[in-house]
Amino acid sequence: MVVCTRISDIPTISQSALTIGSFDGIHIGHLEILKKVILLSSRNKSKSVIITFDPHPKTVLRPDLFEERYLITTLEKKIDIFVAHKIDYLLIYVYVVIIVLLFVLLVWYNEKIFVMVN
Repeated sequence: MVVCTRISDIPTISQSALTIGSFDGIHIGHLEILKKVILLSSRNKSKSVIITFDPHPKTVLRPDLFEERYLITTLEKKIDIFVAHKIDYLLIYVYVVIIVLLFVLLVWYNEKIFVMVN
């Protein structure tokens, strides 16, 4: 598995199966997502990609409510689990408020397009 901390570190990929999440406690639901990503990338002969965050989003959005003890799965353990599931690429984003704002803007923009088209 290739671990990247900048999107520019990932080589050009023509096709991928991708999921995004904090994966703060990898449980049965998360494992099903990983299996689905692997299945889709295998079917499509594409690369499997996971985007996750470090530090945990709550440390940025609600530091008053966040405690280290709530982190069930450390970043190192997440990497081990992704390697075990044969994920091709892992992108670890440094979670900062600007990323959140850009994501919200993107979602809002896409919803407006969806409304206009329908």
